[in-house]
Amino acid sequence: MPQLNLPFDAMTPDEVVIFIQKYIAPLSPEEHTRIHIKFNDLLAEIGIEGIRRLHERIITETWITFNWMIDGKWFDIPNTVAHYVERLKGLPVAYYTVHASGGPEMIRAAKKAVPEIKLLAVTVLTSMQQDEVIDIYDANRSESILRLAKWALSAGADGLVCSPADVPMLREVFGKDFLLVTPNISREWVARNDDQNMSLTSTPRWAIENGASDIVVGRPIFQAENPGGVIREMLAQMSEAKPSQNESNDFIFEKLLHTGDWKSFLNYSGILYQRPENGKYARWTSWLLSDTYNNVAVAERDYRIFGRACRELSRSIAAKGISAPDIVMGAQMGSIRLSLFLAKALGVHESIYTEKDWDTMVLKRHDLGEWSLAGKRIILSEDTISKASTIRKMIEIVRKSGGEVVAITCIVNYFGQDNYEGIPLFYCSQPPEFKMWWDEKSLEKTRSNELAAGKTPEQAEEAVKNIQLQYPHLPEWATISEKPKNEWKSLVESMRNK
Repeated sequence: MPQLNLPFDAMTPDEVVIFIQKYIAPLSPEEHTRIHIKFNDLLAEIGIEGIRRLHERIITETWITFNWMIDGKWFDIPNTVAHYVERLKGLPVAYYTVHASGGPEMIRAAKKAVPEIKLLAVTVLTSMQQDEVIDIYDANRSESILRLAKWALSAGADGLVCSPADVPMLREVFGKDFLLVTPNISREWVARNDDQNMSLTSTPRWAIENGASDIVVGRPIFQAENPGGVIREMLAQMSEAKPSQNESNDFIFEKLLHTGDWKSFLNYSGILYQRPENGKYARWTSWLLSDTYNNVAVAERDYRIFGRACRELSRSIAAKGISAPDIVMGAQMGSIRLSLFLAKALGVHESIYTEKDWDTMVLKRHDLGEWSLAGKRIILSEDTISKASTIRKMIEIVRKSGGEVVAITCIVNYFGQDNYEGIPLFYCSQPPEFKMWWDEKSLEKTRSNELAAGKTPEQAEEAVKNIQLQYPHLPEWATISEKPKNEWKSLVESMRNK
């Protein structure tokens, strides 16, 4: 049964007891069991021991026993927060709060200290405006909430404190196996003019029907002429509310972004899919043909995709003991943006990229006379690696400039290896089934590219033979016509709707 949390803020212990005697004691015993007492500023004023004495006084003077919500919103180093919550042992605490921004280790330490009490993580405060959220968390409000919620739940938090407006999103993305406690609850006819964001308020019925576990109601009760009547009304609304059983699909992208595997996420986003319609094949930059198409242009349009990829890649790089490089270097096109995201995730201040000068890969606009890559540790960034021909050219540029490539990264790895010439290769997704075929056009382009790169005719023919040995010839019965780029968008939409 959903619980109603009453926040006794800006009250003395005497005022708390008087309020309970006057407005809560007349309610039924069943209604008493559905009420939690929430302490926040009173906790700061009289401390845990003062709250303990107040609890004993409430029992003595009202004969009612309440469970508590200790809204400490603790945010400190792990050991300090663990010390705080250890003092809650033996008390009738239903749950307590910490800031999710304190990080996974803080949450794990708190949960380990008192595993029998529910831990609720506070994500983004409801009083914060969008511009403030972006300045602090470097993402909009919804994205910041989802990131913090993911950290907290994966670290062992039992639930979250969130606005009613965020309940549907959090339920769809992370499921039903955790608590959602929501403040900003009002009666339908009560206007709000305070430090809470009015766009994030709701009624008790709406909150419960959309997935809230418990609610917090303050001002609409404490500022009412008859607080006891409003409490009874709120409890009635909560009893009448029936949580929706309908499966929502409003946040599919967010769910896959934060909880899905990369293959499902890339497929849904239209970045990656297999077997183009009508048997048509995609022509890769290597000029080989494939039944798998990788539309990186889609990934470029949503910063969240590159953001997730680069955060994961940076963690993988750190886990291998590779320290932050001096420079992140991207290839042309989509990899330019990706290299900027990766540099940010790694805490690197410098990002450069290659360009094509006709058929030759160069640094071009990063060629600053005396400036070079000599002595620099560099991580290469690519969106997709298939034959690794682009990576090979980037390595040549770095080595000619006296630099050292310490790692290679990509989102999708079709290369099938975890290193290139001994250099570690980090990736997000490695599709298990990927085929490439050559046709005469592939061989002609390979030959001309090799000659343009200064290779001898014999070396060019050797490269052609290697392709013929490595990949099968496109079957004669296959439709070779390539898909025009302007048709890929409609194809993505048609596959997404199937």
